[in-house]
Amino acid sequence: MVEKTVNKTTTPASSRKKNSLVFLLGIFVILLLVNFIATKFYTRFDLTKEKRYSLVKPTKTLLRKLDDVVSVQIFLDKNVNAGVLRLRNSTEDIMNEFKAYGGSNFEFEFIDPLAGKSESQQIEIINEFKKKGILGTNLKVQSSEGFQQKYILPGAIVTYRSRQLPINLLENQLGYSPEDNLNNSVIGLEYKFSSAINKLQQHHKPRILFTQGHGELMPIEMLDLANSLEEAQYEVEEFDLSSSYRIPVDVACLIVAKPQTRFEEKDKYKIDQYIMNGGKVLWLRESVLADMDSLRNASQVFMALPVEDNLDDMFFTYGARINQDLVQDIQLCNPIPLVTGNLGGQPQTQLFPWYYFPMLIPAENNHPISRNLDPVATYFTSTIDTIKSSSVKKTILLTTTKYSKALMAPVRVHLSMLREKPDASKYNQPNLAGAVLLEGSFTSVFKNRIADSYKEATDTVKELKYLDKSKETKMIIISDGDMIRNELQKGGQGIWPLGYYSISGQTLANKTFLMNCIEYLTDEDGLIASRSKEIKVRLLDKVKVKEESTKWRVINTALPIALVFIFGIIYSSIRKRKYSK
Repeated sequence: MVEKTVNKTTTPASSRKKNSLVFLLGIFVILLLVNFIATKFYTRFDLTKEKRYSLVKPTKTLLRKLDDVVSVQIFLDKNVNAGVLRLRNSTEDIMNEFKAYGGSNFEFEFIDPLAGKSESQQIEIINEFKKKGILGTNLKVQSSEGFQQKYILPGAIVTYRSRQLPINLLENQLGYSPEDNLNNSVIGLEYKFSSAINKLQQHHKPRILFTQGHGELMPIEMLDLANSLEEAQYEVEEFDLSSSYRIPVDVACLIVAKPQTRFEEKDKYKIDQYIMNGGKVLWLRESVLADMDSLRNASQVFMALPVEDNLDDMFFTYGARINQDLVQDIQLCNPIPLVTGNLGGQPQTQLFPWYYFPMLIPAENNHPISRNLDPVATYFTSTIDTIKSSSVKKTILLTTTKYSKALMAPVRVHLSMLREKPDASKYNQPNLAGAVLLEGSFTSVFKNRIADSYKEATDTVKELKYLDKSKETKMIIISDGDMIRNELQKGGQGIWPLGYYSISGQTLANKTFLMNCIEYLTDEDGLIASRSKEIKVRLLDKVKVKEESTKWRVINTALPIALVFIFGIIYSSIRKRKYSK
């Protein structure tokens, strides 16, 4: 019997070399194909939990539709402290995202306009940027020679064609730690840049009308907000309801600021039909008449009485009610000065908390309008209730603190209450609403009240056609008319910024909140949604770091070496087993 053996043959060296070349060529072709596909179909993967590197859909749409070059100059230097460096890096990340979607129509650069300039030149440049709206700040920076002061301009200028808009990148909110302010600055980057681009692209400035004719605030008392709106590319006008038969439908937002006289039905009808046609309204209305000037009498007391402006039925129909009461808050309120004595013939004054001047805080729903805001100053404010309506969504924007209460009108307001320490147990009505957003389809207050003959007459004119149900729209109701009022400087020298309280020297978030309200009402593209993004600062547990530092140092040093050693043993074993025969 012959045993047949089969000898194992090995692959010739030339054949193995050929197979390797074919394999490498295949990898090269695959890489070329992947790169070609990547140029045609763009995508990015954001693996962070809060999607910090992802743009919201409206921003992506805005950038993809750019029809000309948008250029951004950013004035953030690398040679600063860690906080500003983080803001710079975050800005660069956002700019790279914008570039990815904007393509050749989006450009950006980082420059330091103060670099290499003398002190006098730097002061001149700083003043020029201040006129443009970019505010500088002084930092303590560590160098080889120790600590030194360095002035920076944490801002940017967005240019589109021949138009420009400035942006302040660094937030400086009262009551927030530097880390929180920095985090809020990073959160707001996308909205600030996308909003600026959107405004520069608009062919027509959105029209904002301030109503007059019903005892509203004087234009000079709202001048700071009006100036800010004009700087933000809005067209601002005054509008007397009694002088026109209707409110133009192209008006982006109607502002009714502290009316104090009665509205006739014809004027209410004009506002109502403006809303029915999709108009947006910012209401700043007071239901109780109260003024500090009324306390300047011998008894230092007055009665706060309800305001009869004939608007209650409108608000009730739309889905909200401003109650005839006054709010007191003992936890957060502005002070007033009182004379406490006399020294050398000069009266001595002292500041006391005035509970009728509550500072409202953002509600806990993190709405883009009020998110990350400082407190907002109010003066004799009332509470707001919402009315059940299936077609209208209600969102509370501002509330009192947990130590507040409301007193029903008529209210006896007197200074003697400051002589006694408040009993916190009596301030047991927490989080009273002071500002509410209503969104949806509203019912006309004149439904079933208009004569058929009038309907027939108005229906013949398209612009006057009566509607009893609105298009999808929105309005904001604020229960304090003075929230929009800027203080006048003594002697008629000018105005103070909106939100500045001259008695305490503190500036609160009134302007920011109202600008957010108007931008939300007029924002048809939904860009403000980016303000609701949240970026969490994940700080290390310092106690745990101290306790376990040795363990983690050993792991970080020894583990990589051990893994390489284990991999080498396994690889050598596989090669030995493969080629030993």
